[in-house]
Amino acid sequence: MNKSRNLNSTLFFAALLILITVGAIFINIKNGKQINTIMIEGNNHLTSEQYLKFAGLNNLTNLKDLNLRVIKDRIEKHPYVNKADVILDGKGDIHIKLKEKDFSAILISKNSKYLITDKLEILPHFQFTANLDLPVILNPEQSKGKIKLNSVTNNIEIKNAIKIINAIYLYDQNTFENLSTIDLNNGGDIIITLSNMECTFIVGSENVVEKALYLCDLVNSIDEKKTNKLIAYVDLRFDNHVYLGTKKKNGLDKEHVL
Repeated sequence: MNKSRNLNSTLFFAALLILITVGAIFINIKNGKQINTIMIEGNNHLTSEQYLKFAGLNNLTNLKDLNLRVIKDRIEKHPYVNKADVILDGKGDIHIKLKEKDFSAILISKNSKYLITDKLEILPHFQFTANLDLPVILNPEQSKGKIKLNSVTNNIEIKNAIKIINAIYLYDQNTFENLSTIDLNNGGDIIITLSNMECTFIVGSENVVEKALYLCDLVNSIDEKKTNKLIAYVDLRFDNHVYLGTKKKNGLDKEHVL
């Protein structure tokens, strides 16, 4: 009998907790007077003001008849947001905790700029996005048309660029920190530049992961100052050979094979 009574009490309190939680989600915010502030934390890509403006929450007087679920839905519609937890405290303040998406690279096509996430999504780059220290992917073949804001999984050349970035990131942090641009050359041979090297690295469009790892080993084995003084480009497209193009002297380029 006691066990049955305890079970009924437990079920009652569990049901009551669910009702309170659901009720809190659908609390209406009337006339904007109940809310003092809306505070956002966990944001790095944009300011709180930019997120609130996007969601139409930057004017507290316009919050009439909104509920926490609607606010959550509006915030999560922002392309940069992966998840948002929204809480209304007893002091009339709304707290929004964001989990933003992680970016792997910046993509530039003609005069437009995009962001690529670690989940291979292509997102718009907004005007007020915080400065991002990321590798830049240039000149995809799709630049002949308009880049589609979707997954890059069906775009082989952009996938190759991401493979290069990920391979260098996992293999050699020093090279990754200096990874500047990956030029897709409108479907031609991929060319990599490093911020600490004046020469370019031609890796072609095949076996890009293998070429990226070899690039790391090569960069760590050469004298940076001498290379910057003498070498114009390093050609890694060919198996078992590395071609070094020296800088012009008397108007001529010279190529050496290693």
